Amino acid sequence: MQQDQYRTPAWAGSFYPADKESLANQIEAFACETTVSQGRLRGMIMPHAGYIYSGYTAAQARKDVQQTRPKHIILLGPDHHVGMSTSHITHKEYWQSPLGSVPVSKNSARLLDQHPQLFQHNSLSDAKEHSLEVIVPFLQAWLEKFDLLPIVIGQVDPEQLAQALTPYITAETLLVVSSDLSHFLSDDEARAKDENTLAAILDMNLAELAMNTNNACGLTPICTLLNLAQKFSWQPRLLHYSTSGDTSGDYSRVVGYAAIGFYEQE
Repeated sequence: MQQDQYRTPAWAGSFYPADKESLANQIEAFACETTVSQGRLRGMIMPHAGYIYSGYTAAQARKDVQQTRPKHIILLGPDHHVGMSTSHITHKEYWQSPLGSVPVSKNSARLLDQHPQLFQHNSLSDAKEHSLEVIVPFLQAWLEKFDLLPIVIGQVDPEQLAQALTPYITAETLLVVSSDLSHFLSDDEARAKDENTLAAILDMNLAELAMNTNNACGLTPICTLLNLAQKFSWQPRLLHYSTSGDTSGDYSRVVGYAAIGFYEQE
């Protein structure tokens, strides 16, 4: 397989360990206390900061993901580096991390063809964006085999995005959204703001989410998930919340993190 067919890691050794064994051990250590929730997991919100800050919160999805055993992952994350008016889908055939390679879904090419007003390829986003990259090793550690549809979300309408993705939501698909919550407030301010944001997510109140600033860097991906959750009657549940101050000890300027599952009721 030619190397140019792989989306290679840009942030290994920075956001997470570049060494395969160290990375696997860290993910396993984070997940040691996770619990299984009721219902079949269909969607997830996970944070995307450096693992030393947000890894424990992200790992609270482990048992639900393993119990569900999805074969297809649609991964949505925000654009931090380019400033895109559309959403980016890679042209690469494989997504590589220190834990190995994941095949990119054939549906990526279909979405590019079917919805050029929403999806385009951006090589700079492929090279620089971290919001998807930091999530993939968790999924690799938890699942034996899956394909990946990775989408970096630019300035697009979440309702239109949800409509475009609807045909690709099957019984064997898990929709994962990568997002942190408030940024660079004091810990007390962050927890108060994040409490309101989490309440809006758990109530699936799209209007309330849209009214606030600095509530989540992945707001459009979250709103896309909420549109789909309403369509398919998935029910959200908060699995874990933290701030970077919980691990750094610096409570003067923190980032908020949450793991939220969306469940199809049996």
